[in-house]
Amino acid sequence: MKASSLLDTVVVLDKDGRWRGKVCDIRIRDQAVDAFVLSEGGLFSRAQIFTPEAIVSAAYDHIALTSEAAIQKMSPRALKARLRGSHSVTGVRVKDVDGEDFASTADAVLDEDYRVVEYELSRSFFDDLDRGYGIVAAADLRLDASGALVYARDMLDIARTGREGGAIAKILGEEAGR
Repeated sequence: MKASSLLDTVVVLDKDGRWRGKVCDIRIRDQAVDAFVLSEGGLFSRAQIFTPEAIVSAAYDHIALTSEAAIQKMSPRALKARLRGSHSVTGVRVKDVDGEDFASTADAVLDEDYRVVEYELSRSFFDDLDRGYGIVAAADLRLDASGALVYARDMLDIARTGREGGAIAKILGEEAGR
C-alpha cells in the first residue's frame, strides 16, 4: 500500500469505533514505519503517536487501533526527542552518491509489515509531469547525518520500470516520455 493513502486517515478504536484523530505524519526509521503522528485537533491538544503494532486493520478510510493505551501522549519536546533519527515519508531531500541534491520523497510503498519497499522520488515539477516520479528501492537509500536520504548511485541512474506515470508520456505515447 502507498503510505500517502494513510495520511489524513481517520483513526478509531477497534472496540467501539470511537474517533481518536487523523494521521498527520508517518515517520520512518531503518526503512520501516516507526510511528504514526496523530492529530486530534484543537489548539491545546498534546502530541500523540502510535506504532504499527497497535494497528488492528488499515483501509483507505480508517485505521483501527487495539486500544486507547496504544496511543502515546507526550509533550512537544518529548515528541521531538522520540522522533529524532526518523524522517517523514514525504518531503525528505534525496542526494546522489556525489552528494548532489536531486529529488525529494513524494511517497513510499509499504508492505504488510509496514516496512518501506520503495520510494517515489519527485525530481522537479516538469520532470514529474514528463516522466513521472522516479521509483527507487528502499535498500538503495540510507539516511545521513544531515537528515537527507542518500541514493547509492548517480542521480541519472534511476531505472525505468514502466510504473512511473508522467502525463506527457501517457498523452503522447510511451516513446515520447523516454
